[in-house]
Amino acid sequence: MNSGDVFCGSSVLKSIEPQLRGDIVIGNVIRLNEKGRIREGYGGKNTIFRLLLSGRMPCHQVMFSKRELLLELPFDLTYSICADFDFVVRCFKRRCSMYYVDVDVSEVDCVNGISSQKDNLWEMRRQDDRSLKKNFPVWYHIMRPIKYLKRRFL
Repeated sequence: MNSGDVFCGSSVLKSIEPQLRGDIVIGNVIRLNEKGRIREGYGGKNTIFRLLLSGRMPCHQVMFSKRELLLELPFDLTYSICADFDFVVRCFKRRCSMYYVDVDVSEVDCVNGISSQKDNLWEMRRQDDRSLKKNFPVWYHIMRPIKYLKRRFL
């Protein structure tokens, strides 16, 4: 986890352990920002794919991955901000099994983190786009105009 992020309780790891199956297991996150506490869940593999195409991903602080998978697909450190995003994209491309469990895993500081800083927003988007273009070029080109409009006007 990052500085400022914490588990939702002392029993989180015990409660999630019996549900660890497949390559990646994803729980819920509580995002702490200026507006307060916002709970976010990820409801399954299709939800995850839609997030990836839009340049987002499940919060990495609520993801559990097999050690073997991390050894096979290590983080690409040329992605200085989005190595976790690229890892999930490559896992999806490889058709790794991903399971969602309805367990609140982590409270995340969405004010002070690197990816929360407005100064890093365009670099983060550039790196997300680079990973999508490399791994899913057709989907990247389909989503590119939509993402452009959202980024400029929303």
